[in-house]
Amino acid sequence: TYGGGIHCANGSSPTVRKNVIAANNASINGGGVFVATGANPHLALNRISNNTCQGRGAGVFLENSSALLETNTIQSNTTIASSGGGLHIGAGCNGARIERNVIYLNSALYGGGVQVEYSSPLLDGNRIQGNFGMPRGAGLSIAFASPRVVNNVIAGNQCNIASAIDINSGSPKIYHNTMLANRSAQSAIVLSANGSAPELLGNIIAFHDNGFA
Repeated sequence: TYGGGIHCANGSSPTVRKNVIAANNASINGGGVFVATGANPHLALNRISNNTCQGRGAGVFLENSSALLETNTIQSNTTIASSGGGLHIGAGCNGARIERNVIYLNSALYGGGVQVEYSSPLLDGNRIQGNFGMPRGAGLSIAFASPRVVNNVIAGNQCNIASAIDINSGSPKIYHNTMLANRSAQSAIVLSANGSAPELLGNIIAFHDNGFA
């Protein structure tokens, strides 16, 4: 199944505001909210928590969408087998905007807080905190993508490798973020691999055991 709580598809553009979307499960993607095939919803002031899935995006799954997610709390969502514990942003989401959300205590194999792949969305002013990734990319995982990551706080995330931001092929713009006290057992806080060409400008990166690799 896709979208344990809400399934939004086929060009629909609802406003989803001030709801509690909790304790739902999807056998594939989008435990709490599933958005795909040209749907462009506006999600604001929702609490999306304690959802699970077997695939991607336990809290929210986005694909082929220009959705606006703002001022939501996305908390304690878990995918046990894939990526994007809090939020998965897949292909076709260049127009998506993720603004001023709290993305907290989510878990996934990759991208415990947020996973972005094959797309270039905007992530602006979010708090991505206390998320878990096993083995890597606890806060934000970027794969074959070039998102704009601006004015976010990325703090207290934990995994084995790249606890703040894991970059695996892409050219993200990482500007004016505050990255604090993320914890990894080895390697880097920001990991660039497979020909990545990130641009980092004006960030505060402090209180880590490891730096860049």
